[in-house]
Amino acid sequence: MPRETLTVRVVNKLTRLIVTGRIRPGTKLVETDLAGRLGVSRAPVREAVKELERMGLVIKESRRGARVVELAARDVKEIYEVKAMLEGLAARLAAERITAEELARLKATYGRMAKLAARGDRSGYLAASREFHHGFIDASGNERLIQMYETMSRQIWWLGTIILTQTDRHATSLREHHEILDTLMARDAKRAQVVAEDHVRRGGELFFEQVLWGKVSTGRKRLFAGSGAIRHVQDH
Repeated sequence: MPRETLTVRVVNKLTRLIVTGRIRPGTKLVETDLAGRLGVSRAPVREAVKELERMGLVIKESRRGARVVELAARDVKEIYEVKAMLEGLAARLAAERITAEELARLKATYGRMAKLAARGDRSGYLAASREFHHGFIDASGNERLIQMYETMSRQIWWLGTIILTQTDRHATSLREHHEILDTLMARDAKRAQVVAEDHVRRGGELFFEQVLWGKVSTGRKRLFAGSGAIRHVQDH
């Protein structure tokens, strides 16, 4: 396995700081400050910020420099729409293609999620949930789908981290993961897609209701439609 470059390590460290909220949305990223905080020179920080910009976590504006993107309602809506599409398709394909070994790993991951939720370990639960999702996405066997999901994964898990740290999502989240696991075990492709999409929609609705509510401009419209519940939320 190739060694991780210094720039990649800085990218990963900055990503963790952003997705966990230790660097908050709208924060200006000053190279000298970040270099001192991370114990590196300015060069890898500069390259890391460029990579984070490509990932959609950072925005660079003339005269204002680079800053962490703020969570606009439209952006969140679009991320959850794409997440629902990708995870729904992945679950359908996984129900048809998942191997016994992959299924066993998902069961084990779900077991850890249940224990972590019972202990109230939010960071541990989030990591296990991420592993669960990547497990059935990889089991889809569709390399292009996997690459598309990986491209968006940091934005996706940024929102997921905010939900799990600012709401009581654990109980419903655990139940929904169990529903996904059940459909994969039953090899029910159609149901797997519905359940996975509904799981994403519920997370998106909760994000708007409990995290963004009151932070977006007036004017209501449907956020998520489909097999699950349809809510009305404020949007730009």
